[in-house]
Amino acid sequence: MTETISGTVELAGNAQDGVTVYLINESTRTIEDRTETDGSGSYTLETERDGNYIIVPSYHESSGDEWHVATPVANALARPRHKGFVGRWPMSEGSGETVADSVNDYDASYAYDEWRSGGIGGHHIRLTGGFDRVNLPETLTDPIIDLMRDQSFSLGAWFNIDDIDFGSASPIFGFREDDEQSIYFRVDNDGDLSFRAADNVGGLASTDGLELEEGEWYHIAVVLDSNTIRMYVDAKEVLAEDYEHDLPDETDGGSLSWGNDADSSTDGYIDDAWISDIPFTHKDIIENYNENKDVHHG
Repeated sequence: MTETISGTVELAGNAQDGVTVYLINESTRTIEDRTETDGSGSYTLETERDGNYIIVPSYHESSGDEWHVATPVANALARPRHKGFVGRWPMSEGSGETVADSVNDYDASYAYDEWRSGGIGGHHIRLTGGFDRVNLPETLTDPIIDLMRDQSFSLGAWFNIDDIDFGSASPIFGFREDDEQSIYFRVDNDGDLSFRAADNVGGLASTDGLELEEGEWYHIAVVLDSNTIRMYVDAKEVLAEDYEHDLPDETDGGSLSWGNDADSSTDGYIDDAWISDIPFTHKDIIENYNENKDVHHG
């Protein structure tokens, strides 16, 4: 479906007539459409892509005998790509069962066994195994899995494991209640990271000899980018290799969640989890890590 965006351009008093107005997708940093206007004329722009958009007028302004571009569109295109979050959950509520999304409206819910202690506390969420998890809304399931299929996807969180041998692994993110598909990002019992996007078998990538430890906070991220997978721990790349998913064309039920998957659950903590629809660069990962490193690493 084509989305139409319209508005009015207001020029400075010494601006030259004739304005090019650009429609820019903030997530992909691409120009989706452009149109010419005269003076303070109105404009109409169209796009068929989902995303957050900004309107950038670019025109020439008089400065003595010279003209220059008063609002260069290049400035907008150069804005940091790491702003393209699908959702970001700071997990700082302190109580309750709602985990707010700080960038969009995809609020998550905290699900746990009633007989277990634990809950949302301070600047992180306590996961005590069993069914403890942060469920993402169902409206996000298909879009996120589509990002994995398209190999344009980033995911990360701060993670701390109390008991690495609690289950078969300690999930950071995964599918819950789905027998047909295996999607997860987790810390294995030997301290290595593994990611899988598959229909039962295949689609597995993992580190070797990483040995993450219990009781330590780690900033952990995974990036899929054009058939390449990269993993990062504390903003250092720990894996880079070719990767192909083994996902079916259709999603077969189940919910995506932080701290749980169909095979295992986490005894530990999770904080500031996020998902992006663009492949983060190493620089993006470093910037994300630096935002909270003083909280978790002093």
